[in-house]
Amino acid sequence: MKFEISEKFKKLIVDTGRELYKQSLTIGTWGNISVLDSETG
Repeated sequence: MKFEISEKFKKLIVDTGRELYKQSLTIGTWGNISVLDSETG
């Protein structure tokens, strides 16, 4: 099974991760960020 993620969502995930780190809401690499594309399911 192959999943492809759009550049829009890649940027959103990275930006969200950086913001979580900046606000000290994560420790190291612990945690998850999820996204759901309602157009593709």
